[in-house]
Amino acid sequence: RRIYARGAEGLRRLGMRAPCLLSGSRAVPVAFYLGCRTGATGGILRSTTPARLVAAAHREAAGILARGTSPPAYALSWTRHPLPGLGRHWSVYLPPWYRPS
Repeated sequence: RRIYARGAEGLRRLGMRAPCLLSGSRAVPVAFYLGCRTGATGGILRSTTPARLVAAAHREAAGILARGTSPPAYALSWTRHPLPGLGRHWSVYLPPWYRPS
């Protein structure tokens, strides 16, 4: 649980606050600690589409959690921010129009 709380704290340092949306691996537990909702574009927890996620990112703070250096194709222009508190090689990708709240 501490890892997810540290991941949420890293996002707070980037200015992310509720209302917000997180997607990607580990999004559900990190979102819990941050007070965000989640949206998955694939897998067994699929709840949205890439287009809807990008549209939501224009209305509220949104980020994609990923391990490694490559975001999903729909977020190639998004900015990578390392989240070392979440574990080795973890990052959040934030849209270029993101402004901390």
